[in-house]
Amino acid sequence: MNNDAFVKNVASRLIEQIRNGTAPWQKPWRPGTSFLPFNPTNGTRYKGINVINLLARGHSDARWMTYRQAQTKGYQVRRGEKGTQVQYWRFDEERKIKDSNGRPVIDANGEPHTEKVRLERPQVFIAYVFNAEQIEGVPPAPSRECSWNPLEKAEQLVQAANPKLQHGAGDRSTTDRQRIRSICL
Repeated sequence: MNNDAFVKNVASRLIEQIRNGTAPWQKPWRPGTSFLPFNPTNGTRYKGINVINLLARGHSDARWMTYRQAQTKGYQVRRGEKGTQVQYWRFDEERKIKDSNGRPVIDANGEPHTEKVRLERPQVFIAYVFNAEQIEGVPPAPSRECSWNPLEKAEQLVQAANPKLQHGAGDRSTTDRQRIRSICL
């Protein structure tokens, strides 16, 4: 599937969910849990259209991984489960450094020296990932309670900004602090 087809597929799924009133950006998560999709095997957060695509699948678990990644952790994708496509881009690659005779340059350990080379054209790849709910053996997601008070943090932010008083006509005079509080609360 090329990139245009992937994007059209994600867009049509979102349009269908909006029509059905099941948009993925409605709050499906619980406090103290992560809701943005990430890969638990390497800690990478999914980005761009992949976030929308994975959220649109309606799973309550934010963990997604490939079949092979699940196997390396000792997990097993349930029989009959369908993977979800994600795309990833490669903008550079590792290449072996060669000497003037075209032979690889070797370091003291006998390993070839490599260098990262920027690709002239980025490459897009498609992978299939499975949600933790589709995989047997995945331990429950750890709950992370908020260890800080959001209101205190907002107040510290306001104090650090050193807000200045703004004067306006009539009843419109307000401080930056009041404006920030109304946004944060």
